[in-house]
Amino acid sequence: ENLNSVLDDNKLLTLPNGERLSIPPNVRIMFEVQDLRFATLATVSRCGMVWFSEDVLSMDMVFENFLSKLRNIPIDEGEEEARQRLGTSDTSTTQSDTISPSMQVQRDCADLLAPHFTSDGLVVRSLEYAQTLDHIMDFTRLRALNSLFSMLHQLVRNILNYNQTHPDFPLESDVIEQYVPRYLIYCVIWCFSGDGKMKYREDLGDFIRSTTTIPLPSGNIPIIDYE
Repeated sequence: ENLNSVLDDNKLLTLPNGERLSIPPNVRIMFEVQDLRFATLATVSRCGMVWFSEDVLSMDMVFENFLSKLRNIPIDEGEEEARQRLGTSDTSTTQSDTISPSMQVQRDCADLLAPHFTSDGLVVRSLEYAQTLDHIMDFTRLRALNSLFSMLHQLVRNILNYNQTHPDFPLESDVIEQYVPRYLIYCVIWCFSGDGKMKYREDLGDFIRSTTTIPLPSGNIPIIDYE
C-alpha cells in the first residue's frame, strides 16, 4: 500500500513511522523484476509494463551482449579518469587507434572466453545440466548467467589488480591463457550450483571434468575444492 501511494499522481512515500515524503517531479521510478508473482492488481495498474519472455532472448544474444560489453566498455567506472590522470589518452589520435592496457586485458579475456560460450560450449552444457539439479532458490537461466557474468568481471579485475601491483612484470599472455578457462570453471560451479547441496556441486564438477578439454587437477578431489 505504501508503494501504491508513490505510484499515484501525488507521489507520496509513507514511511513506517507515518512520515510522508514527496517525490520530486523530475524523479522516475523503474522496477526490474523476474515476474509479477507477488504484485497486486493495484500495483500493476499503476505501472507501465515492458515484458520480455526468456524465449525472445536467445542464449547467443545474451552471450554476444556480454562479450561485446567486455570488449568495449571498461568494467570499472574510474578507468576513464585514470587514463586522463596518467595522460595516456592522446588527443591527436582517435579512440579507435589507441587502447589502454586495461581494455586490452578485457579484450584478451573476452577472446579466451568466447569459445566456451558457443551453442555446444562449456557454459551451455553446464547450464543445461544444472537445470536438472535440485536448488534451494528458483533456478532461472538469466539469474544464473547474470551471476556468472558478475564473477567473470571479477576475473578481469584479478588480472588488472595484479598488473597494477606488479608493473615491472605483469601477467604474461600464456599465464592468462591458463588462468581464464580454469577460473571460468570455478565460476560455473558456484553460479550454477552454489545454491544447492555440496553433493550437487560435486556432481556438476564431475560433469565438467568429463566433458571439457580444459586441463584440470587429477585425482578424486572435487573441483569445487580448488580455486
